[in-house]
Amino acid sequence: MTAKYPILAKSAPYEDALYAVVTIGAGQITISGRESQYVGPSPRACGHPNMAGGHSVSARISSRQLHY
Repeated sequence: MTAKYPILAKSAPYEDALYAVVTIGAGQITISGRESQYVGPSPRACGHPNMAGGHSVSARISSRQLHY
């Protein structure tokens, strides 16, 4: 497969789709994230330094609550 699509050798796909549900209420925003796992090699195994924009790369969207 990587002979036909060489970029796949440098990708780390997730097992499940990652998304977040955002709920806006009175004075509060709730972000409900989702977690998965990598299928095949991790980003580090693909040569990625495992940092992007000061954050470690993971198969997760963190849940949060924001107040305003």
